[in-house]
Amino acid sequence: MGWPLCASPILGPDTPRFGQKEKRVKDYKDFLMETQTFNFDVASDWTLSDASLIEVTSGVIRLKDLGGTTYSTASPNALYNTSVTANRILKLNEYSTKPTNTEVLYTIFNAGLDYYYDGNNWVTSNGTVSQANTAATLIPQLERLKIENFQIRIFLKTTSASVRPEVTKLELMYDSEPSLSKSYNFNRTRNSIIEEAFRAVGAMASGVALTNDQIARGESLLNDLLASWRSSGISVWNEEKFVIPLHASSVALGSDGLDYECIETHISTNNNKPKAGNQYMSYWKALTTSAGAAHDTDKRYVSSNQYELPNHIFALDHAFIREGVDLKPLIITTTFEDYKTQLNNDSTGKPTRLYFRKGAVPQVFILPYPDDSTKYVLELNCLTYPQDFDSGSNNPDILREFNLALIYNLALLIAPSRGVSAKQYGLIKDLANDHLKNARMHDHEMGDIQFTLGGYK
Repeated sequence: MGWPLCASPILGPDTPRFGQKEKRVKDYKDFLMETQTFNFDVASDWTLSDASLIEVTSGVIRLKDLGGTTYSTASPNALYNTSVTANRILKLNEYSTKPTNTEVLYTIFNAGLDYYYDGNNWVTSNGTVSQANTAATLIPQLERLKIENFQIRIFLKTTSASVRPEVTKLELMYDSEPSLSKSYNFNRTRNSIIEEAFRAVGAMASGVALTNDQIARGESLLNDLLASWRSSGISVWNEEKFVIPLHASSVALGSDGLDYECIETHISTNNNKPKAGNQYMSYWKALTTSAGAAHDTDKRYVSSNQYELPNHIFALDHAFIREGVDLKPLIITTTFEDYKTQLNNDSTGKPTRLYFRKGAVPQVFILPYPDDSTKYVLELNCLTYPQDFDSGSNNPDILREFNLALIYNLALLIAPSRGVSAKQYGLIKDLANDHLKNARMHDHEMGDIQFTLGGYK
């Protein structure tokens, strides 16, 4: 193998020798090794320190013939005009001819300054050949130079006016970051999901806008689809923490002149009026005081053990009672009967037990009745419905892994009304099932953890 101008390349530390495969240098998995090749074919690619002393011509950079085959001994230089974005330079291959008494030297130009290796560290250079490095000096130190954007400056040196060095090609290998967006916010909108679903059933050509009827139908089916998934146990819910300060029970003056404390939240009627109503014992507990306000009908009276929750909560994951810095878990009973029979309903103290009642207005009940409404706070980790698709720009309130499952399962719901063939319906169904299966592999509560055996050293 012959090198240009019968030259031998100066090899970097990782340049493969004969019989060896090339080794890709890549210390960080997010970096890519790239190569910048300088061929000296275009003179305008370089800024010359003195065009009368140095030239870029016909694929070579060299000292200019001053006449009579004589050359300058002033060590002129050329700076490559285009900067290269990199994290670090890995190696340099130089293809050159360097007669006796000649040398090629370099500085790395970065952020407006020249740098060279002074024998101990990379330091700024004064931009002259006295503070530049040969390739042999440069190569072992390249990886130590921390850079962002760099250019290379070449000095051509001779101490004899009758000879000159020439360079026909340079190769610089460096690490660079991939060209990434550095954003993580891509998501579908309600209308884009509906559009893709109608296209999947052949009901919408590319570039055609959704009709109002298609939008309305798609919105309704999307919201129904989420509800259906949720009811079948698919994890399309969110987790939300709620902190609920406790309140005291209502107190009302009974018909017998004594105060009564509310033990179950209700809207008052004559039937539950203390003590005259025939149902009052289910709602009131007698006290020994007589300072309460008179009982009114059609009024809401509250119990200190009963609390209403926002209507988008459909389940509890965990429940705690906090007293200052002390946080204790509450026992969550599965049925109201279990909750009512576990403890004396009239007992007071620090709550230890909780029952969650699902409904249009979700509620929690705690026992014992709090002995002090100001001492405790309820902390609930709740499962909540994803928010509805109400407008065209709404994003799904579930993991993005479900986007394709939403599109093809919506298409599956639309397909029967579009008269698709049995073959096309079967294909859509397979895609819908596959995408939903894939999405369900990403559990709502945990991230992916991967281990490689023998990977740690």
